[in-house]
Amino acid sequence: MKKSTILRGLFTFAFVAMGLSATFAQPATIPGVNGETLSRHGYNSSGIAVAPENTDSVTTGSVMRYYALPDATANPSYTSPLTGTLTDAFAWTFTGATGTAAGVNANVAGYAAFGNYQQVTWSGTGTIELNVQENSPAPASCTGPLTTIPVAILPVPTATFGTDPASVCTNDPEQTFTLPVTLSTAVADGNVRINYTVYNPDATVLIAAQDLDIDEGAASYDVTLTGAAQYGIYYVVINSVTDRISRKPVTDVLGTITDNRIDMYVYRTPVTGPIYHVPNI
Repeated sequence: MKKSTILRGLFTFAFVAMGLSATFAQPATIPGVNGETLSRHGYNSSGIAVAPENTDSVTTGSVMRYYALPDATANPSYTSPLTGTLTDAFAWTFTGATGTAAGVNANVAGYAAFGNYQQVTWSGTGTIELNVQENSPAPASCTGPLTTIPVAILPVPTATFGTDPASVCTNDPEQTFTLPVTLSTAVADGNVRINYTVYNPDATVLIAAQDLDIDEGAASYDVTLTGAAQYGIYYVVINSVTDRISRKPVTDVLGTITDNRIDMYVYRTPVTGPIYHVPNI
């Protein structure tokens, strides 16, 4: 998953660094609103420049917020995100789509006075360039250089359970089963997160809903029936599936689930008794 995210807080952001004058440094992270930390695009959460971070990744249908750092000299009254006054204006555009990618660009509600803070609703799939340009007001009307980041828009993932595992005969219901699941997503290294629950044969919950991150494609994982005390059909249900990058947007984009249940049969092994002689009649 991309690391160019807000580490904590109410919102999730991607940080778009502006071309700045030599008098103002370009930090890897800056303070955000509500105590968040905004991480510069192309850098990981530790503030280190990482080549794989140069392309942003989003799931189609996600809502992303982007922040462009203003030129400090040109905007002396702007002190921090959403604080002070911007002198310059910011123009956001989309170019270079290689797929069907498209976005709806709009100022974040409540922050219309800060054009460097923008919200994009991503749709379609493919790669598109998100651009921003800082422009000084008239009469100077100076146009700053264009800053661009490529954004890969990925389809939502799909999770499908495979074949039911073989039934088990045992004197201990606490068994470990290997569950096969097939995951589909467009990115080769796009790990997927599923949320699942394990139920007892009487339909009560044995293992409460929990997350599991596994790699793209066909995979398997082990589920141990810890605390199991019944015999019969245990079953696992996939509650939701998301591409792990989907946790970047304000609202998670859920994937598609097919065949969301798999049954696990646990039978008690009978104890064969001794052989007795039957008297002749």
